[in-house]
Amino acid sequence: MASTADPIKPVNRVFILPESFDPLELLPRALHGFADDARYVVSSILRKTARGQADEQGYVPLRAEYLRNVISKRKCSEIVKSLVAAEAIRRMPYQVGVRSFAYRLADRYQADQHIRLPIECKRMLRKLEAHAAMCKAEADQRMKPVHVTLARLQHGLEIDSMESAAILTTLTAESNPFDVQGVMIQDILEQRYRLSVGQYGRVANSITSMKREIRTALRCAGMPLAGVDISCAQPCLLSLFIRSCQRNVPSYITTPLLPLLPCPSLEVFSAACLTGELFGILGMRLLDAGVGWSRDQVKKRFLADVLAKRGDYPSIIEDIFRAEWPGVWRFIRTVNKDDHATLIRILQQLEAWLVIEQVCDRFVRRWPGEFVITIHDAAYCRPEMLGALTESFEDVFDALDFRPQLKVEGSK
Repeated sequence: MASTADPIKPVNRVFILPESFDPLELLPRALHGFADDARYVVSSILRKTARGQADEQGYVPLRAEYLRNVISKRKCSEIVKSLVAAEAIRRMPYQVGVRSFAYRLADRYQADQHIRLPIECKRMLRKLEAHAAMCKAEADQRMKPVHVTLARLQHGLEIDSMESAAILTTLTAESNPFDVQGVMIQDILEQRYRLSVGQYGRVANSITSMKREIRTALRCAGMPLAGVDISCAQPCLLSLFIRSCQRNVPSYITTPLLPLLPCPSLEVFSAACLTGELFGILGMRLLDAGVGWSRDQVKKRFLADVLAKRGDYPSIIEDIFRAEWPGVWRFIRTVNKDDHATLIRILQQLEAWLVIEQVCDRFVRRWPGEFVITIHDAAYCRPEMLGALTESFEDVFDALDFRPQLKVEGSK
């Protein structure tokens, strides 16, 4: 893919760091000449955290070979170990030989604002350019024409600086650790956009990790964004996937599947999903059992204990789900037999295929040049185009004979 098709500015010519981070205070004197290398390690962790690549404990993967492409190969291990020893970063192995080490910033920086320092080391800049070219070549292999179009359209994304700054002051360090929301805001203000396609087709862009409160400050042509998203999205996608599998294996699925069981409770489950009532039903059954959870709690535990349960720990929401829709529960367990995350990966593939490759592709073809940006199962546009965007969703749903509830917000 030609580089002229990619409008995303490089973001690696500056370090993004916690304001109190000083490598000269942390590194042994023998490594003071590698202060920029230490800054790059910490900056990489903070960038990945801001991009939503952290796990539930806040750790992000950081491959040693990628670090060595930019910082000193000879001193890389020593620099990282020194930062760990100085309690600037924390390190946790994932799976030796399978996954890289994972890192997070130390809690001492959690309440820090972020700062940006230009990278002045010519050696590092040359390495960064070569590394960025390699990463882009890898990323481009997943890019389809609609992704290139969505990347270009991000140039229409703006954010109200005063409004977003005011919202930032209301966020606690727990809800905005290491000022990751401020990192995203500043990137948009500097028109440093990004778009990447993950292994399972999910798109990550400049706003996918942005908190809902801050998204109210987003603009296009000076106007707040309007949006459409799918109610009860993951359960709805599950019902669509089960139905598709009963006919044939869907073309968007790349994950190997086991033979699937019939699903006699599908119709009742689908009705609860498509009307948006599933989480409400689960909440009522929980109340009957003496458990009062909010809708957000029900949704979170459903995702963790039903769709992607890891292990055999007791779970009241799984027990309720199994009693209510036993066929669907058996289907989920069959898909996840060898890996608890298999179904989640499949649903991500389905979500990306549906929203990006079908809805957004239809929208940008009908309305060339019109701004649209996605957050997983949702898409946002100018208020004047909300009707056209909604119509694109509905046309795709009609073609699939799949009609979930849509949440529409921000109409003119």
